[in-house]
Amino acid sequence: MSVHTTVGKVSPTTLLKREDWAGLGEYYRHRPDNLSATPDNVQHIVLFAISYLRQGEVEAGLSLLSDAVLRAHNSRALLRRWVISPGVESHLMLSFQVVNRLLAAGVCQVQDVLLVARGLIKGQSIAMAADLVARARDVFPQDSHLFALELRCLVLSGNTHQALTQVRAQAVIRGQSPEVMATCLYYLHQRGLHDDKALAFSLIQHLDTDTLASATLRVDILLSVGQAKQAILAGESALAAGIDGATLRRSLGQAYYQASHSRESKHRAVEHLRQAVVFNPDNLRAATLYADMLVRTGQNAESIPLLARWLDTHPDLAYVRALYARALRQQGQYSAASAEFLRLAQAQGATSKWHRYAAAALLQAGEKEEAERLFSRYIEARRAPMAGTFEEGLQGLDAHIDQVNLPVARLDWAWENGGKHSGLPRGEWERRAKWGHLADNFLLDWLECRTEQADEPMYQLGNIGQVEQFFHRLQLNERGCIIVTGHLGAMYAGPMLMSLLNMNSKWVASTPGVLKGGYGERLISVSDKSESEVVRACVQTLHSGQSIAVAIDGSLSLAAPTIEFLGQQVTYSTFCSRLAYKMHLPTVFCVPVWREGHIHFVLEKMVDPLKVESLSAFMERWKGNYLACVTRILESAPENLRLSGGLWRHIVAKDRSPR
Repeated sequence: MSVHTTVGKVSPTTLLKREDWAGLGEYYRHRPDNLSATPDNVQHIVLFAISYLRQGEVEAGLSLLSDAVLRAHNSRALLRRWVISPGVESHLMLSFQVVNRLLAAGVCQVQDVLLVARGLIKGQSIAMAADLVARARDVFPQDSHLFALELRCLVLSGNTHQALTQVRAQAVIRGQSPEVMATCLYYLHQRGLHDDKALAFSLIQHLDTDTLASATLRVDILLSVGQAKQAILAGESALAAGIDGATLRRSLGQAYYQASHSRESKHRAVEHLRQAVVFNPDNLRAATLYADMLVRTGQNAESIPLLARWLDTHPDLAYVRALYARALRQQGQYSAASAEFLRLAQAQGATSKWHRYAAAALLQAGEKEEAERLFSRYIEARRAPMAGTFEEGLQGLDAHIDQVNLPVARLDWAWENGGKHSGLPRGEWERRAKWGHLADNFLLDWLECRTEQADEPMYQLGNIGQVEQFFHRLQLNERGCIIVTGHLGAMYAGPMLMSLLNMNSKWVASTPGVLKGGYGERLISVSDKSESEVVRACVQTLHSGQSIAVAIDGSLSLAAPTIEFLGQQVTYSTFCSRLAYKMHLPTVFCVPVWREGHIHFVLEKMVDPLKVESLSAFMERWKGNYLACVTRILESAPENLRLSGGLWRHIVAKDRSPR
């Protein structure tokens, strides 16, 4: 049976629906009257053109699509349905040519351009996509989707600066549509420099917040300029107005955590991030933020399966693996934790801090020999590049100051609470503060890695006779005392002093209990013991008449309790004040500080319990005493800030929200 006799029995619409392109073409070749250039024949001409186009005879098909044919009713819809849409997946260049003809005839719609341009971008034909979008923008200058796609093309082609220049110019034009303004603010926020974020903030009042995307953008812009409290208000207002979704919940969770690291704020962050994951369980960013907050609020068991899932698909995410390892350790899964810490250590090099964590977890898992071998290799790797003498290494620290990268929020907080009253320019003050940070870390490296030269740092000590006299005046006799300190000053000089004075004492620190030499023998390690084991070791030490030294602002747990101090949340343990009250022992505040190139010791006898004072009242009074001592250190020379660990862990940028 011939094609003609077959198609003669069916309508062109039926052939179209069957996608019988050869049959459709044959139908019209035998009906030339249907193809004459009259208004009644326009749809027939379009169908005939489609038959050519779908059979790959592009030139013949396009020749039939005159402007008059394209402008007729339903022509564009037929081409969209039967050529443009299917062509994006299989014949993209054909779709591109047809959309170009529609544009030239003035009948193209934005959706047609967006569909084809996105297909071109997916196929890496960025220049063609950019050209198509640019011509479409001439026709639809206020369309926000085309504007966003034009910017995307610029960015993908490496012209981010040009994209931002265009956004900056567009953003300040009055009468902009809400959609175009939202696109401008999005690019200024996501890809702009500091001044661009400020520009986005200055224009935020022009942003409609009646959609999920714009409500989320408002929260994100407020966060970017340090107005976390305002971001929270904006996000909660959007929720109250019935706007809800994964992106808004994620941004709100971040806002609560950025505003404060208090227990309440962290739990609010958890709830919003949990909802973000409910909305979109497959979003990596929301899921990892949620898991992070779970660990930081002590909900380790809940975080473990979530972190494990994402590590299965993204094994190279070091931050996620670190959270996973910490959560496993907090849950007592020490073997699994050590394996994860080891993977981190191997990935980040022989001197990575994760060797320290891995050794501690191995000890807790009962693998003492393996822990000792690992820590020994770690010591040797750190030892190799060190200077020949302590003095030489100390003198060389200046050359490394510019490489120190510390959170700006910590420097800002320290400057606000002491530095600006020092009489030093901010730049000089920062350099000296960073030197102090380097010096204490160098001291730790020396004491751990150069045990045979451990006496060399002692020559940096000031008049230790005053320290001897101080402790002599305490009249300890057969009992010990509780020495409290913080992550301040030349912290690691404390154990060195104990050794030099031959004090009958032990120091509590995160160093794994595999450290060899005199300092290791005096160590109570918190990194390879449970909390109850550390408490028991401290109490036994004090009962034996020895003293203990504890940095009460330190903890290995990200969920450790915090208190408010000078507008921030800082880690703080009531352990020492409880011991002092219950065991009737004196407490001493002690911080090694740098003065004129030598290490001296700030010592202060702290308050004792009154005869009729309750435990809670004493703990509160003791805390005030401790914080006053810390404040005086913050107000001293910048070398004594240290700027890492302990009280510095939770310092966040000052909120800039209006009162």
